[in-house]
Order: sequence, then structure tokens, then C-alpha cells
Amino acid sequence: MRNTILTIENTKQPYYNSDAVSDKLGINVLKATAILVVNIYENMDDFVIKITSSGYTRENFDIHVSGKTLTIHGHQLKNSGLINNMSQSIGVNTFSKKFIIPKQGDTNRIKTNCVDGVLTIQIPKR
Repeated sequence: MRNTILTIENTKQPYYNSDAVSDKLGINVLKATAILVVNIYENMDDFVIKITSSGYTRENFDIHVSGKTLTIHGHQLKNSGLINNMSQSIGVNTFSKKFIIPKQGDTNRIKTNCVDGVLTIQIPKR
């Protein structure tokens, strides 16, 4: 099986967050980062992208097509804090991935589905 869809960009997020309390105490707070498993394959009728990320639902994904570029943004709000509530903050667990759709992919008939944290994107062939 060959990968016809190519990843062209990953958005990199900083790993550490800083606020007044953590700066005063001289500590770094680990920032939430998204861990994704991306599988891309081709069958007789479709190109398929499957993205697995625990805790995400369909509402956490924004999917856009511009020309032959498919962009997927994921976002998830998480509450976090330090011991004894010295600091309380909201962290955002985000990612962005871009894919090039092959020439034979029909961008007008793309289907998406998300079940148990697995986002499936089907791109029918013409």
C-alpha cells in the first residue's frame, strides 16, 4: 500500500507555559500537547485519513478544503492547576495538520465521521 496523500505541515506548540506564580516560584508548567496517530491509506474507491486522539469528539475538529489542500485543526479545552490552587489556568490542547489531496480525489464529496476518538475522512476517487 502506498501513501498518496502527503503531510506538508505540522503546527508546533511550545511545551512550557509561564505565568506570574510559576515565574515567582521558578518552575515551569508543562503545557498540554496533542498526541495523534495518523493513518493514511488508499482503497479501490477512496483515499482515507484516520486520526486517533483520545478525548476528542467531532466538535473538536475543524476541517477545511482549499483547492487540493485539506487542513484539519483540533482543539480541546482542559482545566489545569498547580498544587494548593496557587495558580489556575485553562490550557488548550491543539494541533493542525495539512494534507495534499491527489488529483483523482473528489473534494466535493468528502465525508467525515468521528467515533470513539477516531476521526475518519473519506475522499472519494473520481
